[in-house]
Amino acid sequence: MYRVLVVDDEPFIADSLAFMLANQPELELEAVKAYSAPTAIDMLNHAAFHIVVTDVEMPGQSGLDLLREIHAKWPSCQIVFLTGHDNFQYAHQAMRYNVARYVLKNEGDGVLLEAIEECVRRIKKEQANTNYLPNVSASNNYAVEKGKRELMRRHMESRQAANSLTAQWRAAQICLNPDRGVMLMAGYERGHLNEDMLDTLQAIVHAKIGHAVSSEVLLASEKLCIWLMQPASRSDLPHAVAAVKGLAEEIQEAIKIRMSIHITFVFAEEEIPWSETPGRIASLQDIARRHLGEHQGLALASTCFFEERNKDQDAATSGIAFVRRVLNHIQNHLGDDLSLTALSELVYLNPSYLSRRFKEITGRNLTDTILKLRMEEACRLLKGTADRVKNIGARLGYESAAHFSRIFKREMGIAPQEYRDEYGSKIQ
Repeated sequence: MYRVLVVDDEPFIADSLAFMLANQPELELEAVKAYSAPTAIDMLNHAAFHIVVTDVEMPGQSGLDLLREIHAKWPSCQIVFLTGHDNFQYAHQAMRYNVARYVLKNEGDGVLLEAIEECVRRIKKEQANTNYLPNVSASNNYAVEKGKRELMRRHMESRQAANSLTAQWRAAQICLNPDRGVMLMAGYERGHLNEDMLDTLQAIVHAKIGHAVSSEVLLASEKLCIWLMQPASRSDLPHAVAAVKGLAEEIQEAIKIRMSIHITFVFAEEEIPWSETPGRIASLQDIARRHLGEHQGLALASTCFFEERNKDQDAATSGIAFVRRVLNHIQNHLGDDLSLTALSELVYLNPSYLSRRFKEITGRNLTDTILKLRMEEACRLLKGTADRVKNIGARLGYESAAHFSRIFKREMGIAPQEYRDEYGSKIQ
């Protein structure tokens, strides 16, 4: 599943393009939209996107302003520029940031789809390529890395004052700050992990999320390693969390290609003092021992996922409980954000795994299920109430009456008002 953000200050264009992209099943896209660069930047601070399709000329912050933010926060994100007219100056500036394509709006949906397909091919190629990783030599780095890890372990266990450690940590080239809290991510491997593997594992994690997260890795057991993490920018915790969650699958795949092992991640995203890390590591070890062997399809889950699962001790019904929770939320929030990202936050899973797991259990596609429930509620409201079509669309999460009407007609074969005229009287 590839996440696409469509940005245009004309809602009709943004809605139409997002709708068109979301209905390309062969590309496996989740498309969401924003009507301004500031809104898009806020979304990019809290979630990862594989592709951004953005208008160039928008009021206030332009597409070029947005491009600079994306380049800083998500360097691997693919960008497609949209514009109403050819402008060499914009195209020249876009090339400086490795923009994938520059598309004129009057070229039609086919050209944009070609650009998206090209972006997907680039993403797949980059994800399969691990040549960017440094050649790690255990013999050269072992003593240095072992010393770093021993210093961190002593700090966690002795609770030594942070201000007495700063100079020592800098000398040891530890990239973390001892006077700041840390987040923890556990990596579980069903086979066997050892100290010699840690440098390569750390190189992959740094290559994928080092722009957003500073991290060091420790070996907790023969099956579990622990990353201690801090936001690369002290004030940017949401972006750091989004990077870990959004790029976990890429990290997992790179490890599989480079090292031929399968790592499953558990993320404790809240920052905790160093003094609490031994207890949290013990908790992560317990989660790994009890649960991770049966969740090999998982890339990353929050610790909250397993805490919720522990409330239901019957493994045979855990899948049913999972689906019931998702469906109950959808049915009670049909007008809210029901994107995979929003729903994944609800159940503490990464978006792609949520989509796969839902389909495994129900046999149905999650996005199709959401659409079906929205259309069922739309039919009920059109038949049983006198509320305006525009208001019904808004109640079901559609920003404009035109967007709602277009989707309703596509699904039901008839416009909303025509449906009301034909069937509404039967409910009176």
